[in-house]
Amino acid sequence: MIRAIRKFLTLSRTERWLLVQAMVALTFVTLALRMVGPGCCYRGLGRLAPMADDGALTGASACRRASLMGRLVRVAANHGLVRANCLAQSMTVWWLLRWQRIPVELRIGVRKQQGLLEAHAWAEYQSRVLNDDADVALRFSPFAGTPGVFESPGADMS
Repeated sequence: MIRAIRKFLTLSRTERWLLVQAMVALTFVTLALRMVGPGCCYRGLGRLAPMADDGALTGASACRRASLMGRLVRVAANHGLVRANCLAQSMTVWWLLRWQRIPVELRIGVRKQQGLLEAHAWAEYQSRVLNDDADVALRFSPFAGTPGVFESPGADMS
C-alpha cells in the first residue's frame, strides 16, 4: 500500500487527476455493465460524451493523452475499487477520451481457442492500441465496427 502511494505521488498533478478520473469512471462503467448490459451501457456513455467530428482533437498531444489514459485505466483496474474486465477497461478508455474530444475506437474481437470461442475488447487511437498489447488485433479478429455490435438498428450515437 505504501509503495502504491509513493508511486501515485511521483505522478504529475495532471496524471494524478486523470488516474482519479479513471478509477471513478472504471467503477461506474463496471457497475453499469453489470446492471444494464453492454449495449445499453455503450449507448448511454455515448450520449453522455457525444463526439463531434468538427471539434475532435488530433495530433501528437492527443496521441500522448490517449496513450496515457490507456495506461492509467489499466493501473486503475489493477489497484482501484473494482477488478474490471477488458470490456469495462476499454469502454472506460473510450468514454474518458470522448469527453476530451479525442476520437477513439472501441474494438471487440473474437477467436477460437481449443474449441472455445473467446471475446476480447480494447481501445485504439488512429489504429494504435491503447490498453493492450500492440498485436491484439492479430490474436483476436476484430468486428468491422463496434457500434454495430452494441447499437440497435437505426440508433444514432452522434
